[in-house]
Amino acid sequence: MLKRYKIYFIIGSVCLITFTLLGIIAGRVLLNEQTYKNLAVLTEVLELVERNYVEPVDLRKLYRGALTGLMESLDPECTYLTPEEYQAFAQSPQEEPGDIGLEVNKKSGFDYVRIVRILPNSPAEREGLQPGDWLRAVDRFSTQKLSLWSIRRKLRGPIDSSVTLSITKKEKREAERITLKREKVSPERVSNRVFEGGIGYLGIPNFLPGVSGSVAQGLQSLQESGITSLLIDLRGNILGQLNEVIAIADMLLDQGEITFLKMPRGIESSYSAKVGTTLYGGKLFLLVDGDTSNWGEMLAAAIKDNKRGELIGEQTFGRGSLQKIIPLEDGSALRLSVGMFLTPGKAPIEGKGVTPDLSLTEGKIKEMVEREFVPGDPQLNKVLSYIAVSN
Repeated sequence: MLKRYKIYFIIGSVCLITFTLLGIIAGRVLLNEQTYKNLAVLTEVLELVERNYVEPVDLRKLYRGALTGLMESLDPECTYLTPEEYQAFAQSPQEEPGDIGLEVNKKSGFDYVRIVRILPNSPAEREGLQPGDWLRAVDRFSTQKLSLWSIRRKLRGPIDSSVTLSITKKEKREAERITLKREKVSPERVSNRVFEGGIGYLGIPNFLPGVSGSVAQGLQSLQESGITSLLIDLRGNILGQLNEVIAIADMLLDQGEITFLKMPRGIESSYSAKVGTTLYGGKLFLLVDGDTSNWGEMLAAAIKDNKRGELIGEQTFGRGSLQKIIPLEDGSALRLSVGMFLTPGKAPIEGKGVTPDLSLTEGKIKEMVEREFVPGDPQLNKVLSYIAVSN
């Protein structure tokens, strides 16, 4: 009888969270006939498992697994936090100081994680890890079963603590286990230089706090050098904050929309370029790749849709959502995508990405005679060669 009460408690809890989720997504709780049918199936499944599974069932584990699967089937940024996980987050919302220097991303909730960027002078760089390698597990937790948020928190920890990774190198099939010691790793900084022919280059690796100030300084320095055009490199840019990308877009646009934020009820917040904030008004090119995500995609779409510059590279990743942590009555919580960013043309970025004006593998740029501006970076060399001819 006690087990029967437990299974009903689990069913009730799952139903409560399902109703909460539906209410957030739709703007209200939709208790229609189909909803009741789906919950009836869930009830039936849980009862059948409890009665018929060959081994004794850990009902709490089953309950948490159901909620985790429910959340992570939405998108990789969504997750269910157990009471213990949420309590740990509430007590220490800031990330741990120890890091190994990996930036990662994943396409869907049940994919493995792909390494996008290796930070300079980090344990990951010294180990020889590279963008394109696959992270299969963190301390034996499969990255297929974890949200991006959970993976990023597991990668960090106290300085001098260790983390064990299961890695599949991009040129190999077999996974290998490596253990790295965490240390203080500095975020990659904005870089700028002038190439032959007066081509200015600005590399923006992220949109973390303070980056907009570094970009402003870089733009000033490049213009003082007398550049005739500017290339902004957004490859592998996945991290950041909304206010930073809005500030940088303002430096490049003298008018027009930057992005729209669509919320569950369909209400949109708009972000527009401010008059008088432009720091560079010359010839502009942006370089993106399949790992350009979220904030990088927002800037790329703003430049493209406002016809401010030419977007070159690959279809971007397709991540453009806003998350919120929502506490639940039992002490657990949901981390849920509650907003969607749209391009100035009101197209969703999430799941779609941004299409470049000029692909690196098609048309005139494919046939470009490539000059070696930067050893070991064929993409950048091809784009710089194209700009040199265009100037």
